This record gives sequence, C-alpha cells and structure tokens, in this order.
Amino acid sequence: MDAIATTSRPSRKPPLDELPDAYVHRPLAKGVVGILRHTPITPNQVSWLTIVFGVSACLTLAGVIPYGAPFAAACIFAQMVLDCADGQLARARGGGSRAGRILDGVADYINAVALHVGLYLYLVQRGGTVLGFEAERWTVAGLVIAAGVGMALNAVAYDGLKGRFKRITGAAKDETDKPEDIARELAAATSIEERVLLWLYWQYCRVQSSARRPSQRMAPVSEEAAALNREKYHWNMWLWSLIGPTMHFTGIAAAALLTVWNPESIEWYLFAAIVPANIFMLVMLAWTRALDRDSPSMGSAQ
Repeated sequence: MDAIATTSRPSRKPPLDELPDAYVHRPLAKGVVGILRHTPITPNQVSWLTIVFGVSACLTLAGVIPYGAPFAAACIFAQMVLDCADGQLARARGGGSRAGRILDGVADYINAVALHVGLYLYLVQRGGTVLGFEAERWTVAGLVIAAGVGMALNAVAYDGLKGRFKRITGAAKDETDKPEDIARELAAATSIEERVLLWLYWQYCRVQSSARRPSQRMAPVSEEAAALNREKYHWNMWLWSLIGPTMHFTGIAAAALLTVWNPESIEWYLFAAIVPANIFMLVMLAWTRALDRDSPSMGSAQ
C-alpha cells in the first residue's frame, strides 16, 4: 500500500496489472529471472526472444512450422512470460536502460502484427470460411485487420488511462521525456541497436512534445486527492484491464489452443475483438468521463 495520508475512506492498492500478468506471467517470470540472473543473457536478449516466440507462433498458424495451432498457443504463452521477465531481469541487475524499455515496447508491436498475420494465414488455409460462411480472402483480411485495429484501440485506451491513473493517485509523476534528453543519449549511444531504438524514440518524443498543449499537463495531486482518486477509480481501472493488450494476447492463445476441440475458435476470437471488446471500450469511456465530471480533483487531468 502506498504511504500517503489516511482519509475517511479505506485506501486500496492501485490495480495496475492485467489479471494474466498479475497471477500467471509475472510469477512465472520471476522463476525465469532466478535462472537467468547469474548468466550472461541480457534483458535486451530476452526481449528479442519474445519476438522469436511471437514470429514462431505466426509461422505455426501459417503452417510453416508443422505443429498445429496448440503449439502456437504455447509460443504466445512463452512470449508473454518473457515479456514480463525482461523488465524483472533488468531490475534484478540494478535497473535497465531507456533503449531496453523502448525495445520492450517495440517487441509488443511486432508480436501483435505477426500474430494477426498468422491468424489471416490460418483462416485462409482452412478454406476461406468464417463461422461456417464462405469468405473471400479480402473479407478474411478485413476481419483480421479490424480485430487488430480493435486490439490497438483497446490497448491505447487502456495504457493511456493506466498512465493517468498512476498520476492522479500519486503512483507516478506527470513527466514526459524531453526530446533534448533523448538526443543527448542518442549522441552517447555505443551500439547500432541503441542508436536505432533511441532515434525512433527521439522522433516520437518530438512529435509528442509539439502536439502536447500546456493545458494537458497535470498539476501536482495532493495526498488527499490521490487517496480519493485511488478509491474512486479503483473498479473503473480494474475493468479497463479486461481489454488490455495482455488480455488480447491471452485470447489469441486460448483460441489457438481450443482449435483442438473447436476449429472455429479463432474466428470467435476475431468476433470478440471486433464487437464485444469495442462496445465494452465505449461503455468504459462513457463511465470514465462521468467519473471525471464528478471529480473536482481532476483539474487538468483530462
């Protein structure tokens, strides 16, 4: 529990982890880190390994690796555990680098794209049918792209609101990386990997810096307001985590595994990612805005 001033309401620990990460992936990653901590393997190498597993899942779904969709599910599961392990390994060794954190994020994007390519190729190989209906390749491609866009929208909304939740509850400061700081690190980078990652992030920060208005910068949150916000937004943030990126990866892994019993399970995942997940997101956005309107302590947090 965060050490802050007590109020008349009980203070709960902020729900900052998605359920699969909190109860499955991070505990298993801790065991992986226990094995890797005293080896020469670096956190960045673990991040690259997550990409290897993500691409392997894609190739398995596409039929290039002939072990079937359940093997793809195992690869996705390994990818998610290692995605937690790279950061834990960095912290176990005294902290990671900015380039390592950027690589961790880039790996997630690469794996998301690779998995959706794999889903498309899997459905095409099944004969171009979706839930029993005949579908042309462009229709299948459209459904997979829509599911991928849905996943991206859910992830962006969740990550953005999680970051805001940290700030309004005092778990993190409202600080953004300045392009000039990234430029200095870029000039001091010694490896090609670091230079490429820092250059990409430098460009991203330049765009963010120019687009961010002064009104979007939050004023410091008092300890009392932080406690009230933590209580008020607790269940809101917990429910947002149900459509976070890890939940989508878990959904794809579960669908791939269930093809053993139901060949249409991947198609049902696509439907869930396109329709129910985005309806849920719209409902959550409406609820969050209602909470914001009723919260005088939010100020410039919108």
